[in-house]
Amino acid sequence: MIVLVAAVATAIVLASGPQAKAANSHNFHFRHPAQGALIFYSTCPFDGPLPPNTSVCDVYSVWYLRATNVIGGGALGMAQQPFVAAFVHARWDVKEGEEDRLISLEFGETPDVVGSYDKTHLSYAHFDGATVEMNNVDLQTGEVTPTGETVALGPFTWTAASSVYRFGNDGPALEGYPPNVRDRCHTTVFSAHMKFRVAHVTGAIEGLQLDNLYTRSPSLPGEPENTPGTIINNAFRVIDVVHGGKNCL
Repeated sequence: MIVLVAAVATAIVLASGPQAKAANSHNFHFRHPAQGALIFYSTCPFDGPLPPNTSVCDVYSVWYLRATNVIGGGALGMAQQPFVAAFVHARWDVKEGEEDRLISLEFGETPDVVGSYDKTHLSYAHFDGATVEMNNVDLQTGEVTPTGETVALGPFTWTAASSVYRFGNDGPALEGYPPNVRDRCHTTVFSAHMKFRVAHVTGAIEGLQLDNLYTRSPSLPGEPENTPGTIINNAFRVIDVVHGGKNCL
């Protein structure tokens, strides 16, 4: 669940980012840096058996993030990119022996937030209280519709509890994705540079009892207990080159 929700949430945050047209319209070059902090909560364990009589799991994530993306060439402009506070709520249909199925997704974000972030050492991140207006995502069409509701977030504070983890394509975000894929028509290269620290987190979400929710369990080498948050400085790149002639365009 975490990977999909993270991907969706990142796409939401990046939706208004600057884009540049590729020099060759048949080739694709995508760059995506992201800096900030995040945490996931769930009504179900992220690993291990489900609670009795459970058929739906709610996953909540809170982000303090600045990110952008460029398609084709051009400058990334991260220094001018504002941080946003974001909240994502995903509902999953879970059945024993079956693959989890996303049944609803809503999100809210705002640049009207005051906070701080240690880009150099990733030792902390923090934002003061923020209010986000929620939107529903149609899972069939991707259409976004305001729900008319708001959610109050924060303040949230991430305090690093580990040394810095560094990964390439073998890291958590792209684990399982081959770095190079080639077929008759395309060569696609996935490249990741992940730098992050896991963190203790304090925070509040309006109407949610966070102490009753599950958080991510330690899964990284040397990761301390009770460190469900992550402070990140990541960069991702995808290059797709068409080489099969006009029948592949």
